[in-house]
Amino acid sequence: MLSRSSTLDLSKAYYSIRIHADSQKYLGLHFEGTHYCGRAFRAWTSAFDCQKVTASLAFLICYYILVYYDDVLVCGADEQEVHEKMQRLVQLLEQSKLPINMQKSEFRATRMLEFLQYRLDFGRHAVFVGTSLKKRIFAAVYPFYSEAPSMAAVEHLSSLLSSAVPTHALRNQVRDLISSLSQHVSAGTARELITPLWNIVNACVCTPFEPR
Repeated sequence: MLSRSSTLDLSKAYYSIRIHADSQKYLGLHFEGTHYCGRAFRAWTSAFDCQKVTASLAFLICYYILVYYDDVLVCGADEQEVHEKMQRLVQLLEQSKLPINMQKSEFRATRMLEFLQYRLDFGRHAVFVGTSLKKRIFAAVYPFYSEAPSMAAVEHLSSLLSSAVPTHALRNQVRDLISSLSQHVSAGTARELITPLWNIVNACVCTPFEPR
């Protein structure tokens, strides 16, 4: 059971993080006004099919790139576990030359803290209490990666995507994902879930594409 947590905030958001397959079950996505989470926080603040939704999203982006990485939530069963994870994460960020915003980070493992405009209570039951988010953001629940990132500048993302991800293949993946999600939620909800993610990716792909 997760009972302690700490947070890190990067001084400059990083736009190129690959998600390790074994970490997909910990995926937590924050869209404007909506929070979806996987097994790490169970399903107490998400839609009934949240695990299916996050699993489908993870299946898509694990082959590409999580294009926004800024706020990090480190969780553990006790303070020692949180400290060990935090130490490893800080070392990784330093190796990758990604500066940490010390004023907005919480290094002390606590039961309750503020994270992405939510109040997290890791007492008897982990609970999110908060208002809807005012910006689209992807939150990473440690660990989401298997190796240190190779780039630290957002301007490199466009060239990376255009060379590594064929536009037509990405289009097909998005269509397939919408179709898959539509089996569990309405078509409108599926589109609503995909659009925030796609808007960010689409800004870095040469050929504009609107999922339908």
